[in-house]
Amino acid sequence: MTQKIPHQVRTRIAFHVTQLVDHANALNGVERARGNGHILSLEMADRKQRIAAAFDKLTEIHELAVKHKSTDEFLELVVNAGIPDLKPFGFAASDLPSWAHLHAETGFHVTVQVEGTATDPDDENLQGEYPFWVKVTRPIKFASLTLVEKTEIAKAVLDEFHNRQGIEVLEDFEIAVVLPNGDGISEDDEHETTHLVGSVQCDW
Repeated sequence: MTQKIPHQVRTRIAFHVTQLVDHANALNGVERARGNGHILSLEMADRKQRIAAAFDKLTEIHELAVKHKSTDEFLELVVNAGIPDLKPFGFAASDLPSWAHLHAETGFHVTVQVEGTATDPDDENLQGEYPFWVKVTRPIKFASLTLVEKTEIAKAVLDEFHNRQGIEVLEDFEIAVVLPNGDGISEDDEHETTHLVGSVQCDW
């Protein structure tokens, strides 16, 4: 991949991710010593503002990366820097910026976008965005996903979406799966598995 993000910005990304790693390590230490009860909650509350500030700085860089069409590079840098998963320590998933729902070693966040106009009353208010977590069986790079791998992700996510959300008139809507880097992916009739997707989950 050709580097579009300047060295000084790459250094800032590493710095802010390191801050998050330090918070995660401290929280992990508290959890090991005192369990995941009240003491851990107090520790998270004490660190939450600083964690959010680090995410805010990274989000500013992410917005610039989107503007300059270097989102893939940004996500790769964040993942390679070791961005931690803070949700197990009590950091709410809803407080995470959308781009941060990813860990290329274990999984990533995708969005199912539903657009259209319902002709059946049961489909009213169906339009919107539905988040899903895709657990993968091997590390990935978003920029290097093959068409077959993207198709496999789309099929797995859409299968889970339709299992959870009934639609009376499917033809009324356009449904797309969007990766963390903003790429839209679609399900192909000719589906060949690469065993990339381990599972798909959501909490809505």
